[in-house]
Amino acid sequence: MNYSPEPWRVALDSPCRYTEGTIPILAEDTNVGWINAKEDRGEENAKRAVTCVNACRKISTEYLERIVSDGHVLTPFLQEAFKAGDQPYELPAREEESDEP
Repeated sequence: MNYSPEPWRVALDSPCRYTEGTIPILAEDTNVGWINAKEDRGEENAKRAVTCVNACRKISTEYLERIVSDGHVLTPFLQEAFKAGDQPYELPAREEESDEP
């Protein structure tokens, strides 16, 4: 593996800001990148990038690159894997939201 291990996270309140107006992306406590917060969709872009990285954590970079270079998207490959019962991992249960502080 030649990249920072998952999980990655968006650190909106991090003191690790590279410059004012950026949104840091962290793996553990290490900066792996920044998104321009001055863009209209900066925060949403950061969340999407981090979500994609974390969702693909068990898929090799080479496999992802091949899919994209062949002009495909990942969705059909995942759908076929799910039909075959070859899920990479069980989806975690969502935590119940509580009204308690």
